[in-house]
Amino acid sequence: MRYMLCLLRLNLTNVLRRCLTAFNRGSRTYVMLTACFALSVNHVYAKEEIIDSGPDFVDITKQSKIDFLHHPAIYHKSLDHLMPILNAAMVGGAVADFDNDGFLDIFVADTLAGYKAHLYHNNGDLTFTDIAQRAGVADVNDKSNASTSAMAFDYDGDGWQDLLVARFGTPILFKNKGDGTFVDVTKKAGLKHHMNTIHSIAFDYNKDGHIDIYLGNYYPDVDMFNLKSNEVLHDSWENARNGGKNVFYQNNGDGTFTARTEQLGLSDTGWTVALGHSDLDNDGWQDIYVANDYGPDKVFRNTGKGGFEDITDEAIGVDGKHGMSAEIGDFNNDGFFDIYVTNITEEWAYECNMLWQNNGDGTFTDVATELNVCDTGWAWGAKFFDYDNDGDLDLYVANGFVAGEGNYMNDLTSFLLSDIGQNPSDPKNWPAVGNKGMAANENNQLFTNLDGLTFIPEKRGGLNIAKYSRAVLMGDFDNDGRLDLFLTNLADKAQLFQNKSLNENNWIELDLAGLAPNRDAVGARIEVMVSGNTFVREVNIGNGFAGSSMIRQHFGLGKNKVIDKLVITWPNGDKQIHKNVVTNKMYRARQKLKDLKPIKY
Repeated sequence: MRYMLCLLRLNLTNVLRRCLTAFNRGSRTYVMLTACFALSVNHVYAKEEIIDSGPDFVDITKQSKIDFLHHPAIYHKSLDHLMPILNAAMVGGAVADFDNDGFLDIFVADTLAGYKAHLYHNNGDLTFTDIAQRAGVADVNDKSNASTSAMAFDYDGDGWQDLLVARFGTPILFKNKGDGTFVDVTKKAGLKHHMNTIHSIAFDYNKDGHIDIYLGNYYPDVDMFNLKSNEVLHDSWENARNGGKNVFYQNNGDGTFTARTEQLGLSDTGWTVALGHSDLDNDGWQDIYVANDYGPDKVFRNTGKGGFEDITDEAIGVDGKHGMSAEIGDFNNDGFFDIYVTNITEEWAYECNMLWQNNGDGTFTDVATELNVCDTGWAWGAKFFDYDNDGDLDLYVANGFVAGEGNYMNDLTSFLLSDIGQNPSDPKNWPAVGNKGMAANENNQLFTNLDGLTFIPEKRGGLNIAKYSRAVLMGDFDNDGRLDLFLTNLADKAQLFQNKSLNENNWIELDLAGLAPNRDAVGARIEVMVSGNTFVREVNIGNGFAGSSMIRQHFGLGKNKVIDKLVITWPNGDKQIHKNVVTNKMYRARQKLKDLKPIKY
């Protein structure tokens, strides 16, 4: 796409200055007019689209032979009247190179009993073959368990990506045997405990080299398929604390895990929908963000002394919103990681998504409104990724709740205003959904990042779809240096979008090989320095919503053909520096040999 954009930015917190700049953003051309005055008001943007020469992303699902169709779970019969909204969150997946052939594969789990999961092997030509049955990972749903999300990670440090499937029920841990098959080691690993999990993340919290697991749980610990009590829903609309207890499993290094939630200071009984991990204060230790529905989110700081402390009040304050995604990235390239949390933004609930800009002092400021990423609708998964390879992290947000005729919100509003609606925990008090919808037909939104100053919503681009998308999973599926997207959609077919941008911006991708057992170098920090700019990434597993994306690190570099300096800070603190790195290549960086070698598949 090619745009001519006139951007007027009024920032009255700085000294009076004016500038006029014209610059190329890959396949886009912008003219920026900036006027800054010495008073304080909100930023104002005026923009006009002139020309659109076509989409950057193309839906290649059919030709890729990905044929996944989601079927929502069905809970206990006492919940039938609310089923369309109670099962509307669940459909996730994982992107990883499960067979170490250099091409990213896709795991996606259905949720209804009797329907199988799919493991799509990447054939290297943007076609995929479903090998889930013979790989041993197809059967993940039954009458007592419904899959909700997935996460790929190497829990035992053998160099093969293993798979954790979160469920309403008990999770499943599949060990990758390295021969194209997996084996269920859940019981042996000590993870066979009932919980209603929507999302999970994995990282090494104590730098012992072993990858630990944190599970975010939604409903309280009840069997949603065989209810013994009606008190299963949230007890407050803004401060619910009767949700599932989140569980942190410490990796013992022998193939087993031990629950240490309370000991580590990570107890939380909010209705957790999403989790994110990152070194938020640049002290070398991984911290945690918890996105909760019906109540305040949580921020936990890793003390580096074997535990965490709740710093929510000083970091972000208290919100009573409906957090649904916890995506982390340095959107303004200042060296500190920021957090994007999706919420509900409708006429009747204008909560606004939150873009927590890291102030570098342990506090965050929500700049979503100022930077134009507040209102996307009823939002779910979100992903930072540099789709145009200009160096700035762009943003994609999935939107929409449930389809139907009419608007269930009218009935729900009456319920909310009634006396009985003040205690919503008993579902029998709720009005029946019937065939009505909520936040129906809302489009997903792609935002282009302009130097961290604002985000521009792209009205076209191939991704502006209304499919009730949930997980947004990122990866370079054809190894061409342009990031693609895989989307899971509620009660619909999943979609694979190939990035077909015609711009000539440069890039690199880094496959990190850390010291065993943390072979994936989870928590490693990578800094790329070029033409006076520094771009920072960090290896994470599971950030966002309902799934895990490519762990290979991607950097867009604009017109720069050589990187001045590349610095890798490994999880144990070791530093590795490389200079004059040629772009438009994939590299493998090995901690043990301290080398950086081009790879080609």
